[in-house]
Amino acid sequence: MFGSQEIADRLNNVSIKTEFLKRPGAYPHDATAADVSVMFYVGLEGEGKMQLDKEDVVSEAAEDPVMLHGHVKDLGDFAFVVTGNRHNAPPPTGPYPANYDLPDLYGTRVARLKMPKGEVWKIKDALQENIVNNARQLATKYPNPFPSPPHLFTVQDTGGSGPNVFVFQKTLRAPFEFDIAFISQSARQHEERIKSVDADSISGNALTSSLKAASESFDDRFEKTFHLTEKGFSAPQVAFAQSMLGNMVGGLGYFHGTSIVDRALEDYEEDEPTDYLENEADEPEDDYFGDSQQGEKRPQPNPQLEGPTTLFTGVPSRPFFPRGFLWDEGFHQLLIGAWDNDLSLDIISHWASLIDDRGWVGREQILGEEARSKVPKEFQTQYSHFANPPTLILSVKKYIERLRAVDEVRGVKLPGVEETVSSSDPTLLSNYHLTDKNLAVAYLKSVYPKFKKQYYWFRKTQWGHIDDWGRKTQGGEG
Repeated sequence: MFGSQEIADRLNNVSIKTEFLKRPGAYPHDATAADVSVMFYVGLEGEGKMQLDKEDVVSEAAEDPVMLHGHVKDLGDFAFVVTGNRHNAPPPTGPYPANYDLPDLYGTRVARLKMPKGEVWKIKDALQENIVNNARQLATKYPNPFPSPPHLFTVQDTGGSGPNVFVFQKTLRAPFEFDIAFISQSARQHEERIKSVDADSISGNALTSSLKAASESFDDRFEKTFHLTEKGFSAPQVAFAQSMLGNMVGGLGYFHGTSIVDRALEDYEEDEPTDYLENEADEPEDDYFGDSQQGEKRPQPNPQLEGPTTLFTGVPSRPFFPRGFLWDEGFHQLLIGAWDNDLSLDIISHWASLIDDRGWVGREQILGEEARSKVPKEFQTQYSHFANPPTLILSVKKYIERLRAVDEVRGVKLPGVEETVSSSDPTLLSNYHLTDKNLAVAYLKSVYPKFKKQYYWFRKTQWGHIDDWGRKTQGGEG
């Protein structure tokens, strides 16, 4: 897995480029930017532990590499290794009087923080408070001359036992670069404790070479998949299409948490649809929880927490809508499925698992407090009598079309499980459910019952008077 993005912060005149490369057992990251202080944090939400390789690095900026060890039940032992470039240097500051005791800007600063259970996602707010408080203290202590911003805005270690967040801060003069490598013990060939030298093969020049190879491989696979150059599209147009695909796949997220669902009107029937949001401009008969046109009292609002549930999905927008949308996802998977068939099937199966026993699934999956913090309160509740178009059926249909296309090209039956050869080739890994008929049939059988329930739910709840609109129905159910 490979990714590259450039973040242009025009307000601060900063350009940050991040590149990501996944290998078995390691997840390195590289960043370059203009003059800026960069903070990277590692947090544990749940059981586990983390500790620095050298605890004394929290008092002063440490020389690279800086290493953080950790352990969680499912993953086992792991480590993060932060490695800088020998040409990196902090912004010029001072001179200051001899009695000024200011933070060291050379190397990597490390701070340990303890966040309340279930609130690691609020680390940004905690960091801002930490930095602002430290800046006020320094400004009060050293008013003349005033310390420069690089010295003022530094994160401070809060100490304490059992920290669940470690923050790494680098304050550097552009241009600069540094690498952050993630190493998992489970992917290593031996049981020795992870060491900083284990990151050498995925950092520095080795990482640069691997990123170049991954970029070239992406370009090659993109053309073989979509044939845009062959179809006559220009280089800028192809680059634009690659960016669209990259943003779609790069926006995939794994979400877990409770949902707010109101089932008060689940079995309530009326001839005309009603508004589900209270609005001062609405007429009384339009209110969702007002009286019906027949004078009957509608059920009162009854939002309840349900779950927790888990969802692996694409999102419409990472900064503004970082959650799953049922309607959108069916269209997302038309693109993702063409690029990586099995990745798409995994996402579809996650959505299928959310379809309840009645056949309903919430159109927005706002899972957990972090997700709800991004949504106005009036839009957080999902109503179990509301539907979104079942666009995921389009994605399943497209998968079946790909299956048939593979079968036609081969001219023979698809090979069985026993004929599948293990490989780390990403193309093969992304197409197991195309090249293996047994896997394909098993997958379709696993999701079919859920989508069947959804189909019958639509037939039961989404009927309408289509004759009023000059339309006809073949089944006579409208």
